Formats: sequence, C-alpha cells, structure tokens
Amino acid sequence: MKKVRMNQNGKASYIVNEVTGKVKIRMADFYPGYSGDEEYKEVDRKHFDLLVSEIRKENRDLRQEWLHVSKYPFDEIIMGEMDDIYEKGADDIFFTDLKNKALYDAIKQLVPSLQRRLYMHYFQGKSNNEIAEIEGVTPSAITQSINVAIEKLSLLIKIKDVV
Repeated sequence: MKKVRMNQNGKASYIVNEVTGKVKIRMADFYPGYSGDEEYKEVDRKHFDLLVSEIRKENRDLRQEWLHVSKYPFDEIIMGEMDDIYEKGADDIFFTDLKNKALYDAIKQLVPSLQRRLYMHYFQGKSNNEIAEIEGVTPSAITQSINVAIEKLSLLIKIKDVV
C-alpha cells in the first residue's frame, strides 16, 4: 500500500511505502535550496518523521510570530523598555502618533504667545531667562505662562480622552 502527498506544483512531495516502511521524499520539498542530481531519495520512516516534525515546528513558530504585535514576551518587553533595546510594535507607533496628534491639535488651540513660549522652551531648549529676554518680559512671567499653557493642554487632551 502506498500513500502519496502532492505539493503545490502537482509533484509528489513524498510517497510512503507501508509494506517496506521506506519513504521516498522529494528533496527540494524537505531541504529548501537543494540543488542535487537526485530529485527523489528514499529514507527510512524515522528520518521522514523527524523531517515532518521539524517542518511542523518551523511552521508553528512562524504562525506564533504573527500572533503578537511584538515578537518578545511581556517580561522581555518590560525589560527592553528599561534597557531601551526593544523594537516598537505597531500598537506603540499608533498610540504615539495618536498622542502626538492630540498634543499638536491642543497646542494649536492656545493663544499665540503661549504657543511661542512653549515652542521655545520645549522644542528649542531655551531657558526661561532667554525667552524672557526675547519676549521683553520678566522670567517669572515666562514661568507662569508656561505653567498656564501646560494646565490648558492637560485639560484639552483629557477632553479628547487620549491620556
């Protein structure tokens, strides 16, 4: 009695001879990149079972990788974040973009003087004294206006349920 399994190209991937216990395998189907002279080779059943189990394990591992956004287990993600060595997943990128957009939209709702002062302080890295000199006001006025801007931003972002 023979059992045959066909591959996607319509060729026999393997043929099991249940009387002799030998299996004739198509080498290219079991050894990717095989370029030998023999298209088929006969192997014993143990060797065949080992090959099949390895292929199943590889396929299972490939499917498992696609089940999660991140390829790391939860503990490794936490440790990776602490060491700054993990790759950002799609969810991290999406939510970071969403938060950045909400912050940008909220900043656009502030009055121009608060926008300008926040920009100089956080994006240009200027000190309150430097900003005060540019704006022609006291450093305490800059400190106060930045604090007011942060409070307003906090309220605007919470209204949008982003944080």
